[in-house]
Amino acid sequence: MNPTARTQAWSTLAAALALPLLYIGGTHAMPPLSLLGLAVFTTSMMTPPLLRFTSRRRS
Repeated sequence: MNPTARTQAWSTLAAALALPLLYIGGTHAMPPLSLLGLAVFTTSMMTPPLLRFTSRRRS
């Protein structure tokens, strides 16, 4: 598997796992859990665009 595709797959998994953190943190008034979920979600959603702009062009 292409390393970029592998990184995108892990990023997708991290985004999916961050959603329950956001939900639980928001419904149970736990700001640290919400912030952790937001940080993981934001990082995982920014990874694919960064990979696209920083990857080398294939010939």
